[in-house]
Amino acid sequence: MKTMKTLFPGQKGRIFEISEQCLIKMRLSDLGFTPEETVFCLTQSPLGDPKAYFVKGAVYAVRNNDADKILLYDND
Repeated sequence: MKTMKTLFPGQKGRIFEISEQCLIKMRLSDLGFTPEETVFCLTQSPLGDPKAYFVKGAVYAVRNNDADKILLYDND
């Protein structure tokens, strides 16, 4: 498994699950970061944290600490 944090701008992935250790798991789920959903990494801030992700028709900035707890399928 890889994490959403490993995506670079222009890359996409399909969510496998959000780790139980993620403190904002419910909030991310409410925003559309759910299993089987495709996420696109659009851009990152100049220092690399946070990154902007497109999911379910909206763009969200997610800190690397939280993105590291969102697991993606390897083969996408």
